[in-house]
Amino acid sequence: MNWFTNLIVGLKSLFAKERVEGELDEELEGYLEASAAHKQNIGMSPEAAQRAVLLELGSRYSVKDQVWRLLFFTSSLRMVQKWFIKKLDSVYVPQYA
Repeated sequence: MNWFTNLIVGLKSLFAKERVEGELDEELEGYLEASAAHKQNIGMSPEAAQRAVLLELGSRYSVKDQVWRLLFFTSSLRMVQKWFIKKLDSVYVPQYA
């Protein structure tokens, strides 16, 4: 993808934030349920398992914030990487006979 395509994808994700936010909520909920089920399987009561999972995870908002920051960082890094590779490809390297 070129920089323009990356920009368009980034803008789409900004405008589709509700959709992405919903997907993130679903994934977090699935993780919470799976982790609580695992803790119940090893002998915890359902209430204790739920409490332990919430204590381990922390705030849902902080998790979402970390995910958004990571997505922004990786997409920015990917753009810089592609730009750098393109610049390296354009460097003339003489070939010796």
